[in-house]
Amino acid sequence: MIRMRATLLWILCGWGLALSAQKTNRSGELRVLLPDVQFGAEQATLSKSSMLALDEVVALAKKHSWTVLEVGAHTDASGSASYNLRLSQRRAQSVAAYLTKKGLAQKRLKAKGYGETAPLNRCRRGVRCSDAEKRENRRVELRVQGLPDEAGIRAEWQALSGIPVSAAPATATAPAPATAPAPATATATATVPVGNSDYFPELTEGQAYVPQPLPATFIGYTVEFGCFDKPLGAGHPLLRKYETIFLRQEKGIGYCYYIGAFHTLTSAQDFLRTQALPKYPKARIAVFANDEKKYVSH
Repeated sequence: MIRMRATLLWILCGWGLALSAQKTNRSGELRVLLPDVQFGAEQATLSKSSMLALDEVVALAKKHSWTVLEVGAHTDASGSASYNLRLSQRRAQSVAAYLTKKGLAQKRLKAKGYGETAPLNRCRRGVRCSDAEKRENRRVELRVQGLPDEAGIRAEWQALSGIPVSAAPATATAPAPATAPAPATATATATVPVGNSDYFPELTEGQAYVPQPLPATFIGYTVEFGCFDKPLGAGHPLLRKYETIFLRQEKGIGYCYYIGAFHTLTSAQDFLRTQALPKYPKARIAVFANDEKKYVSH
């Protein structure tokens, strides 16, 4: 019974992605969830069941030899954001390597780790969520490019998500280009020189992020980089170096900037020690609960 419910959950999730594809995918492109491609905790090694699921991908890709596939791996928001990004990249590369081993040309494949940046539900940093919601966000997706507008061909790909071919939507095209969800945000201190950073490196290619408010309901740890009389300007260079930055206006103090949202003190201390303090000696860990802030000594 538990297995049947889990299968139904994945089918419904796949169906939701298929319907989403009708609205958001570029013409000739389709997002396909691979519910049977799973990894162990903090692992990037494919299981036998995952390999069997990928064999179906290989067969379909060989049949539709004009397609190009992006393998996208996603995590939930547990642990540090930078670690999740690296882990998802290793998982995406593991999938792409298996597909290549089975005969798909490397030029037809791209491996992309998204970490926790594209959740399917509300389960983001600073939000309490269930294990089921976290599990939904831990997934591998294909972005199939080069598909014609023929419903039958698209239905074959959608079937990989657990959707029967006969039940797939009649069409899956979109008149408008897809718009990727805006990443969280980024900024930090006012006058400190900017150095290289590996915090979401693949998502900071010249982009400028806008700090998001720190929710009053946030419970957890974050790293405070500084408080200033005025908010940082939109063109500040640090906005191009960090993501998941929060802004909190505090009475009598000013505009305070925080990087990251951590579930555990250990992960916050690790980020502070390895990434924050070497560049920003005044950075410190803050813990929030009931909209109250306290500092943690380090």
